[in-house]
Amino acid sequence: MEIIESFPFPVNTNLQKQGPTVSTAMLDGNSVIMIQLRTAGAQVPETVFCLKNLRNLDIMNMNFVNGVVPDALSNLQSLFGLSIKNSLISKITDKLASLINLQSLTIDNCGLTQMPNLSGLKKLNTLSLPNNHVSKIEGLYNVSQLFLYHNDFTEVPTQTIPSTLVRIYMNYNPIKYFPNVNLYANLTEVRLARTEVSVIPSNINKLKRLSFLDLSFSKITTIPDNIRKLTGLQFLVIQGNQFSAEEVNKIKSQFSTEQPSVQLLI
Repeated sequence: MEIIESFPFPVNTNLQKQGPTVSTAMLDGNSVIMIQLRTAGAQVPETVFCLKNLRNLDIMNMNFVNGVVPDALSNLQSLFGLSIKNSLISKITDKLASLINLQSLTIDNCGLTQMPNLSGLKKLNTLSLPNNHVSKIEGLYNVSQLFLYHNDFTEVPTQTIPSTLVRIYMNYNPIKYFPNVNLYANLTEVRLARTEVSVIPSNINKLKRLSFLDLSFSKITTIPDNIRKLTGLQFLVIQGNQFSAEEVNKIKSQFSTEQPSVQLLI
């Protein structure tokens, strides 16, 4: 309490009064275990990194000193979730990877151009970096969900255990190639709309669990026959590509005959 009372803005401890402009903290006894910093335009107090029992840190519409997420972040070894939104960041400390208990990481609309190596985050399950300018991520281990839309990636980031990946959201990236499907056997949802993808791999039928595929507004001219072997497929979104009128009619006819349960948008 002494730490949060030292902040240059009020922090509410009544969770019933949470709001988009209200900074709020949750306590467990005398320890702060969750804090939402929502004081728009204010600087993030560096003393927040002294809250060593913090499990969730959520920052929105605030600024870091010199635009840097500092080394002091490594003090938060109990952190499960870290979220930073609408906060200009020029650099994130390499010590981010020391947060060995981190399960969820979100950095949204922060002008970010690069990420530190994440190889120390063995428990990281969800990585969300939308609306930035990131083109490369290193050190992914067993992430199951990647939310990376509106960035500068030219390929889907690889990870040590690719079979754990379940969802990919990478719309609005200059991706040219569909991922090597043999490595991502457990994918259920793929969103690669408005990319540079021109070819759907012929072995896409290996994705036995795939239920949602969005490749709309890309550069695809034809689809492989094996796509109709995806027995779990429920939604196929491929409008805005470079299909001929003849190809469109062929696709519609084949799906209406062989997979009428698939919601086809073309």
